Amino acid sequence: MRGYRKKMSGTYSRSGRAPLSQRCAVRVTYTRNKNAGQWRAHGHYLARERATEKREKKAAGFSRSERSVDIAQRLDEWQKAGDERLFKIIVSPEFGDRIDLENHTRELMTRMERDLQTELEWVAVIHYNTEHPHAHIALRGVDQRGKSLRLPREYVKSGIRSRAEDLLTKELGHRTIDDAIEAQRREVDQLRFTSLDRMIQRQNPAQADSFIVRCDPAQSRAGSFSGIQQQHLAARLSKLEHMDLAENLGECIWRVRGDFAEVLRMIDRTKDRQRVLAAHGALLSDERLPFAVTSFRDITRLQGRVLAHGQEEYSDRMYLMIEGVDGKVHFLYQTDEIQKARRQEQLRVNSFARIEKQFSEEGRPSLRVEDLGDASELLQNNAYLRNEALALTQQGVSQVERTWTGWLGQYQEAIGAHLSKARQREHGVRGRGLAR
Repeated sequence: MRGYRKKMSGTYSRSGRAPLSQRCAVRVTYTRNKNAGQWRAHGHYLARERATEKREKKAAGFSRSERSVDIAQRLDEWQKAGDERLFKIIVSPEFGDRIDLENHTRELMTRMERDLQTELEWVAVIHYNTEHPHAHIALRGVDQRGKSLRLPREYVKSGIRSRAEDLLTKELGHRTIDDAIEAQRREVDQLRFTSLDRMIQRQNPAQADSFIVRCDPAQSRAGSFSGIQQQHLAARLSKLEHMDLAENLGECIWRVRGDFAEVLRMIDRTKDRQRVLAAHGALLSDERLPFAVTSFRDITRLQGRVLAHGQEEYSDRMYLMIEGVDGKVHFLYQTDEIQKARRQEQLRVNSFARIEKQFSEEGRPSLRVEDLGDASELLQNNAYLRNEALALTQQGVSQVERTWTGWLGQYQEAIGAHLSKARQREHGVRGRGLAR
């Protein structure tokens, strides 16, 4: 790392940002070379359907000199070559809709090559699936000498962002008051944590369960930036009120839930999961099904239809979505056992999965993952249905009614029919016993 710091070419802002520069959010993470196929899976995520405009999935990416790149194949080649790590960079300009993001990405990577004084190998894709068009860049963790690439901490923290903002400012001009006003206006109705929410959150330094916010646009000069900002804050508080995250007490005073920021972040994560479902997942049986975040610790026995596999945009963690027979859509992060099953081409979309917790002789917990085949064909599997009905009977359940539509409703009907047969058999046995 020190060597790269000494070699850094040019200058960049090491703290904060120029007050009039265009804004750009940059996130840098990396993943190590652990599990076979892991980087290919990330490539498939980047190239997922409907995330890109006017490109076939396999040719969704681009590089320094290529306009159509199979990202999954390229990343798989790097992993098989034994690279130590893969860097993942997300570049999200405040006004990405005003620029050519492909050109911006190429120019940014050229600047990074100058700063690091090494040629970089990378592939990227532009996503248009959120309010802000943004670039995902997969940077190979090897420099031009074949050595492991190291990015200095300060460069990751602010240097790349500074370079991106310099390029944006040269193309769009300085960030004007009108730009700042427009950026805030866009945030008023967004279902995510925004800069307006950050201003609101500052009113709760003690992290209380609820806190008071006073916001009166009339106290500022009409037409001034502070006046317009107060209008946006008041509008945002009204939005939070409609979401049951705030309460208007009158006289320009709101009581805000202390956990409102976490709720907004959870909503944003849920939206991303729903985008994955819309892009390449199975259709939900019923739109009324609630979403549930299920941790490894919570699982005793989980059964259901595999809806989708995805990757969280900002944490890079892989996850699995299952439409559980308990009437919930379960979101769970992929464990080693789940990833092993996937490498064996199990847990495909629309297959039926059973995940059970088991313990070793030393008491260490792990998951037993089973793929029982196509979920629709399972509805005709009398042996499975009979065993499930028996298990429910032993738990004191004597009847299952259809409460959902789609596949899950059909599953309930099938189980209900076998429970009915079990009751009839039980009555028959009792009748013969009484006759004796």
